[in-house]
Amino acid sequence: MEVRTRAADIEIVQSMDRNLSAVFWLIALVSMSGFAFSLGASLWANVDRKRKELSVLRLVGFRTGDIIWFPVIQSLFTGLLGWGCATLIYLGVAFSINRMFAGQLQSGENVCLLLPEHYLIALGITLAPPPSLPPWPATVPPASNPLKDYGISDRYGNLPTN
Repeated sequence: MEVRTRAADIEIVQSMDRNLSAVFWLIALVSMSGFAFSLGASLWANVDRKRKELSVLRLVGFRTGDIIWFPVIQSLFTGLLGWGCATLIYLGVAFSINRMFAGQLQSGENVCLLLPEHYLIALGITLAPPPSLPPWPATVPPASNPLKDYGISDRYGNLPTN
């Protein structure tokens, strides 16, 4: 009996699989970094836009530690909403992919499957401290900032001190 092997063809397919996997991970890493920088810039700009409102809160008696929680909670909710949307999109796409390949798989097998711990790891990475921490200097505006904007000063032109 003559035996034929197609080891060369199998090696080519495995090499293509490794290269395509590397390309996928490269694209995923670039996308994740772009998203992280975009989210950080958006949160920074959002806090910067609200400087006046945050300084009014300082003026009426809120402590700096209390004021910092506003952008932190906003960034956490933004991350949580993004994680939820991404999870729902993944579930829809995974269902579609598994249905497309159902005829080629045995019963109970899936082409596309994430375990519950994968979802939790993704949630942990999403809500990790660096993206959820606000820009510290922007959240600690002096309480006198709104007074400057409205021209409030004493009779000598001096702004009240904290």
